[in-house]
Amino acid sequence: ARLMIIPFAVIMTWAAYLNMASTWQAVLPTIDWGRIGYIYLSICLCGMIMLFYLVSNLVYEFRRSPVSSTKK
Repeated sequence: ARLMIIPFAVIMTWAAYLNMASTWQAVLPTIDWGRIGYIYLSICLCGMIMLFYLVSNLVYEFRRSPVSSTKK
């Protein structure tokens, strides 16, 4: 199941980065100091954290899995 989430997280993170870069200068109409790029920055950071967590758990599970030994 985790392997299926990784492509989604990569696409989400990359799209958030592209949107952040293109809307960084756009100001929110109700908040003068707020930028729309800040919203996409938070999505991008959350995607990176999610990818780190998924990959680290996959590495942990592969290292922890027992090696199949053949006994005669």
